[in-house]
Amino acid sequence: MSTDLTGRIALVAGATRGAGRAIAVELARAGAHVYATGRSSRVSGRSEIDRSETIEETGDLMAAAGGAGTALVVDHEDPAAVARLVARIEAEQGRLDVLVNDIFGGDRYADWERPLWEHDLAGGLRMLRMGVDTHLVTAHHALPLMLRTTERGLLVEMTDGTAAFNAEFRQGVGFYYDLVKANVGRIVLGLTHTSRELADTYGVTDTDGSRPDCWGYIDEHGIDEQSGAGVDDYR
Repeated sequence: MSTDLTGRIALVAGATRGAGRAIAVELARAGAHVYATGRSSRVSGRSEIDRSETIEETGDLMAAAGGAGTALVVDHEDPAAVARLVARIEAEQGRLDVLVNDIFGGDRYADWERPLWEHDLAGGLRMLRMGVDTHLVTAHHALPLMLRTTERGLLVEMTDGTAAFNAEFRQGVGFYYDLVKANVGRIVLGLTHTSRELADTYGVTDTDGSRPDCWGYIDEHGIDEQSGAGVDDYR
């Protein structure tokens, strides 16, 4: 299947590091104009996560991949800021084809192994704001533009774990972390469907041509299996 996305416009919300950064770079490499957003900036400083990566670095990587993109500092908890972002995309491009909601950054507030009544309440509620509210705010403002301007838009909600895996309480991660990940799955359910099977639907592969199915492996072998035995059967 063709990976030529020339003329397509994408928004990757939460593209400062990790999967969000990689998705932004690869969408740009495939020809899309990518708006990559995050809070950590070499100009305005680090976010509360206090990591060294910046959204401007993501912009540099998109350019190095031969792609076109715009790297912007945006706080996706702020509805007005997100509304301005979407208005800018509409003014500059007139359309939105792909929205990737990859915002989180709440790991520092996780109280591993703690039940609800022992978990730091302020940190837990902060995690919900960062991992759930941000997705809802962004979808609320961006989806109307997508629905007005494209017949086959794609919304990708990023979490970890499949719907089946997250249906059970995730032991050991703390109450609020589990709640955030389960909530993202519920957003997907409310807005139709998506999962790793997108790779099959859209013919997407990794850079080496494989199609890794990490959660299929976990379903079969358990999350504590770290030896890598049999992993090649899931590529």
